Amino acid sequence: MNLHINSQFSSSRREQVAQIIRDSILSGSLQPGDRIKEAEIANEIGVSRGPIREAIRQLEEEGFVISFPYKGTIVAELSDEEVIDVYIPIRISLESYAVKKACQNATEKDIDQLQQFVTRMITASKENQVSEIVEYNLLFHKYLISCSGTKSLEQVWNSIMNRIRLHFYKLGMDSNIDPVLHSQEHQDILDAIKQKDTKKAVALIEGHIR
Repeated sequence: MNLHINSQFSSSRREQVAQIIRDSILSGSLQPGDRIKEAEIANEIGVSRGPIREAIRQLEEEGFVISFPYKGTIVAELSDEEVIDVYIPIRISLESYAVKKACQNATEKDIDQLQQFVTRMITASKENQVSEIVEYNLLFHKYLISCSGTKSLEQVWNSIMNRIRLHFYKLGMDSNIDPVLHSQEHQDILDAIKQKDTKKAVALIEGHIR
């Protein structure tokens, strides 16, 4: 099995194994439909089956893999149809509301934090560092949701975040997408929030998500 292994471990064995498999999926080393073989993983990274099974259960809860009784586990697929029909409408509803609230209530600290994410995203984009682009992208949107001050919105976002992460990595590996221009869209959104221009900010976030 072609796993993406980072030698610097922390946390429990379960989380170590989960992180290796997660990174392998996000980097493309494991593709949608690939089978997760416990014996091969145990042999390759030198752990027992117990932590591997626990890691697989965790990754299934996160949406990265799908397990079938008596048939094993495969890497989950994220179809364009699922993104278009499910996640884009959810994100537009959540983030349009969050942007409205941010225009009204965002503090100087909130603006500074969002700016840090955008600046780091743009820097990573110029260096074509896909993983950093994706993670700062997620942090920007997650923090924006938190600016709504509505815990239920944060819970909805957290429930779909890993599927969105898969989508972002897929976009990041698309050679037709300019990462710098994509990252700059976040700056435009943030500038509208700074100006408290609700109408413009909402239009920008909806266009960005679509």
